[in-house]
Amino acid sequence: RSDGATVYGSAIVDSTGGAGDNGGVLKLTTASFNQLGSFVIDDLDPGLRVASFLATFNLRMGGGTTPPADGISFNFATDLANGPFNEEGSGTGLTITFDAYDNVTGDNPEGPEIRIKYAGTLIANRKLSNQLQTGAGFVPVVISYSPSGTITLVYNNLVLFTNLFVFGPTGAGAHFGFGARTGGSYQDQFIDDLTITTAPVSGFYVKGNATTSPSVNIPPTNPFQVSLQDSGQTVDPNSVSLIYNGVAVAPTVTKPSGVTTISYAPGTLLSNSISHITVSFSLSGTPTTLQYNYSVAAGPFWSVAPGSR
Repeated sequence: RSDGATVYGSAIVDSTGGAGDNGGVLKLTTASFNQLGSFVIDDLDPGLRVASFLATFNLRMGGGTTPPADGISFNFATDLANGPFNEEGSGTGLTITFDAYDNVTGDNPEGPEIRIKYAGTLIANRKLSNQLQTGAGFVPVVISYSPSGTITLVYNNLVLFTNLFVFGPTGAGAHFGFGARTGGSYQDQFIDDLTITTAPVSGFYVKGNATTSPSVNIPPTNPFQVSLQDSGQTVDPNSVSLIYNGVAVAPTVTKPSGVTTISYAPGTLLSNSISHITVSFSLSGTPTTLQYNYSVAAGPFWSVAPGSR
């Protein structure tokens, strides 16, 4: 056990080997055959639900075989395993997989890529051509989760996802954790300079899923909807406004039993694009804004006349 966290399997907190040789580092696996290690952090907000967090760390995935294997997972869930787990993650909450290896079968889709999953369901993925290799050093990673229920992910100073809806806040008792694995192929898989800052639910929270979920490759006219649960403060339904791709539009707003539901069905949008949605409202007199991005399908589902070839 490390201070404030528990290590499992092959994982160790070493006193040397950090980024820039600045001291200690979490070594989930080293460049060796068949390792499996995890690192689970104690609950940072006992008894509270987390409304948002910002996690930053330096990541090393280097050395070892060509190709390297297998990858690392970042996790946030109420039911992380009390034991070692791998790059596919653990629990029924958020998993971000840094998958370095093409297993041919088993993943859908296959690596090397970064995948965002919630409750085991793929939300979005981004292919990478260099198998996440960091060389002899480390690269910075920034993961932020907003009160909108969205994830923004920056890897090696490249914004890979922004305002991507994933889930509303988990229940109390959620833990952060990392897992990693090697097999017949292997590499060093280290985490250094880890900082996680959280903010508990206060005032309101996103209830359930914002639709559409997943918010990638959706039809151009797909409706948008989000529900806001009062939690200690009150969302004023008469104050709600919505901007869709820079244009103010008129959403439908209802509020039965402390839940404000905001809906909007757009007209035709440009295909192969990102749509930006800004929801604004007054929370017990305080102006509040939520932001969402949606990627629209690359083309119409029917581009030729029915019956043609």
